[in-house]
Amino acid sequence: MTAGCRVGRDLPPESYLFTIVDCGHFVHSYWIYDAICLKPAGDKGALAIGIPESAYYVWFASVRKKRELYLDLCRKYDDFDYKEIMDMPSTIYIDSRPERIFSGISFRSVDLVCDKDFDEQHPAGTSLADISQLHSKSAMPLFDKMRGGQKEFMQSEIRNIIVEELPFAKPLDKLTEYDLAVMSSSVFYNFKAGWPEYDKFVLAYIDIDPPAVPGAYTFTVTMTTTDGDIFEDSLTIEWNGSDI
Repeated sequence: MTAGCRVGRDLPPESYLFTIVDCGHFVHSYWIYDAICLKPAGDKGALAIGIPESAYYVWFASVRKKRELYLDLCRKYDDFDYKEIMDMPSTIYIDSRPERIFSGISFRSVDLVCDKDFDEQHPAGTSLADISQLHSKSAMPLFDKMRGGQKEFMQSEIRNIIVEELPFAKPLDKLTEYDLAVMSSSVFYNFKAGWPEYDKFVLAYIDIDPPAVPGAYTFTVTMTTTDGDIFEDSLTIEWNGSDI
């Protein structure tokens, strides 16, 4: 166990949300999973990319192999300086929704296709990556600053970093591996009004432009991991004339 991790091993993450700084890591839990599951989000054709019920998390108080997996991920992203940066007890209250649960799986790309002609430029089966945006958060900008030794700056600006630099919204065809590493929708949720307020089981949201013609459209999201594994799921959304 990493030095400084003082929370009892038998406590679930929800029991120590405000003591995680003692562990020294920004990410307190990593989701481990082997599939994705889609569900509707909001009333204007957004998709939520969720993780299945078979998913589990690893954290610093996990036992044996799960704890080692958690520490391996911390080492991979060099997430070891958070306690040193946030060394004042009051600073742990930076997050009104403090469940810093991130994806332990990193991705190379995200694509979206539809089973019908979406518009003149996007016939059935062609990628909609240029007209769809992915909304999520990545901890990578924070890790970069921790590695960069900007600790004095970070302690005074940590809230702004998390609020302003971790969230991103990009067309699917503009996403990079940097964006798709250490993803989460759970920290400082601030997406569109009308979308679910908070769901720790959601990694990201895809915002889709309305189709040219009302009707039911089945969308398939394909996510390719950095190891080359393919995660894929489909969901049907009904658009009526008022949505377009």
